[in-house]
Amino acid sequence: MGEDELRPLIEDADFYGPLVDYGNKNNKMESLGHDTVDGDDVYRLKVTLANGDIFYYYLDPDTYLEIRIEKLVFVRGAVQESIVNLGSYKRVDGVYYPYSMEMGSKRNPGDMAKIQVEKYEANIPVDDSLFRMPAIQPAAGRKER
Repeated sequence: MGEDELRPLIEDADFYGPLVDYGNKNNKMESLGHDTVDGDDVYRLKVTLANGDIFYYYLDPDTYLEIRIEKLVFVRGAVQESIVNLGSYKRVDGVYYPYSMEMGSKRNPGDMAKIQVEKYEANIPVDDSLFRMPAIQPAAGRKER
């Protein structure tokens, strides 16, 4: 895979996101003060990732939960802008999760994909066998040595 194809995989592998432990990830964070999202007051943070991509986080001033994330990703010299709106947070096992998400291109805000989550489950028992590597089967027509 090329660097541009790997970028989203690397981003998704960071389970905690670019804010948590940002300094050890070589990300830079700066506070941009207050802003508004849909008429509500929010804190605005700018996070510049080690690879140069820029994320703007809009946080609720009372809960510090993410309300919006705007991403500027640089792919082969071109800027790709996207937006994620998060809401309807509910507490599950002590952690707040968004039950409403909208995401899409910042250039086409009317064409957003919308997701409504019905249920989150945390700390449920999972059988260890689900994490075992499957046995490797020889390819069809080949004899095993």
